[in-house]
Formats: sequence, structure tokens, C-alpha cells
Amino acid sequence: MKTASIFISTVIFICMVGVPIHSQAAEPLDMVRLYFEAVKVGDVDTIQSYLGGKILKKRKILLEENTEYPNFLRDRFGAAEFLIRPSSNEQSEANGELVNVQIIFSDGSSFSTELVVEQDTSGEWKIIEQLNN
Repeated sequence: MKTASIFISTVIFICMVGVPIHSQAAEPLDMVRLYFEAVKVGDVDTIQSYLGGKILKKRKILLEENTEYPNFLRDRFGAAEFLIRPSSNEQSEANGELVNVQIIFSDGSSFSTELVVEQDTSGEWKIIEQLNN
């Protein structure tokens, strides 16, 4: 009975406090999945926290100043499916890893891209570049 009580208390606590989308990912694929979860709901703060390098420089103003961007992301990507896997591309990126992403929209159309991800000095994985954009 005591175990059930602890379990129920834990569940209630998590439901009341919530679990943030942003958490440190141990692997590049995990981080990319978390990034696209944030894209689907238009969470620009979390999106920005997963970006670094060239891609952050290119998207910083859009993420920070365009008040309509969260709505655009929800409308465009909210119902999309994201297939995320290691890239089979033989091209090597200096200290980064390549991740292939296929985005399948609700109308059946799709888009594929590769992301370069690398660990920053604190050990967190960041998307630093988008290839074939």
C-alpha cells in the first residue's frame, strides 16, 4: 500500500508541475527529436536552446522578434510526422554528426534534409547547420 501511495503522489506531482519539453539529450538523435517536438508546438525558446553555430545566427531574429512565428510553426508542422535517423551520407563533418530528417506533412507531401549536430563546450548537443536547404 505504501508503494502505491508513493507512486500516486509522484504521478500527481508530475501532473501538477508538468514536465518541460527542454531537457538535455544524451544522444544527437534524442536532441533532434526534442527539437522537432518544440517545432510542432511552436515553442521558440526551446527551439532556440537546441540551435548553435551558423543556424542560430541565421534564425535568431526570426525566433526572438517574429511574434507570429510560433503560430506559423504550429500550423505548418503541428500535424507533421518527423522521421529522424542517422545519416547514411559518407560526408564527414569535422566534429559533428549528420542526422537525416524526413518531414511528412498531413497532405502527404514531404521534405528531407540533413542536420549537422555537435556537442558544445558544456556537452549539450546543438544543431549547428542544415544541409540541402
